[in-house]
Amino acid sequence: MGSIGAVAVVMFPRALLPLRYRDTKRLAGVTFHGQEANAALVSSLVRQVTRHLEAYDGASGARVGGAVFDLITTTLADRLDRAHVVPPEMSRRTLLVRIYAFIEKRLGDPQLSPTVIAAAHHISTRYLHKLFESEGQTVSAWVRSRRLERCRRDLLDPALAARPVSAVARRWGLYDPGYFSRAFREAYGVPPAEYRRLCT
Repeated sequence: MGSIGAVAVVMFPRALLPLRYRDTKRLAGVTFHGQEANAALVSSLVRQVTRHLEAYDGASGARVGGAVFDLITTTLADRLDRAHVVPPEMSRRTLLVRIYAFIEKRLGDPQLSPTVIAAAHHISTRYLHKLFESEGQTVSAWVRSRRLERCRRDLLDPALAARPVSAVARRWGLYDPGYFSRAFREAYGVPPAEYRRLCT
């Protein structure tokens, strides 16, 4: 007997789509394959959201919902070859979602840098920095915060209790123990080893 699968349904008013009704009707029943970059990103994002629905409420829920909608809109427009009708702000937010996903997958790479991120998305480093400035942050600060959060989760994981703190840091691209300890303390109030001891 086969295993039971799960289906996530995303609903929004059709009037919000900046696409013509007769165009979107052509996509009814059309399969979007995981090999397509945007479709793969939509699938990954929706899966993550449905796993952590309780974490998204109020303003954070609205932002995440907006990101999902923007990405779906861009995916549909690309399939219809009508990317030019997507509002610039929506395209900007969709690009940011792609960049965030790219960073998340490569947090363990110590070579991850604004130059690498910009090149992977065919934009200039100057434009990359502008994108992040519009979000009230810098590229480097975002990468650091995501790495520290991954380290924090590992330090709380009982399955990783025997793993040295330095190995946890290296796993997420932080190879300088002194820098890691200072950055972690600044973010969470205590050094990483003490955080592990207090919380496990």
